[in-house]
Amino acid sequence: MSAEALQLLAIIKGLSLSEKLEVMELISKNIKEENILAEDETAQRKAAAELLLKDYQQEEELVAFTAIDHEAFYEKN
Repeated sequence: MSAEALQLLAIIKGLSLSEKLEVMELISKNIKEENILAEDETAQRKAAAELLLKDYQQEEELVAFTAIDHEAFYEKN
């Protein structure tokens, strides 16, 4: 656990029960919001990939260099 987390824990221990519950609710709300944002980002990436899929399947120029993907980028000395 980070030093900041330990400091927060020490502060929370000094709060009243109602304040602790309020902090828990705020933390829970924040976690839910972060999760929603992450899900939205994943959905956006998936939609973008689906939109580009036909282009990559039909346009050989877009995937021309994938034939050399297995090769080392830098020469070994």
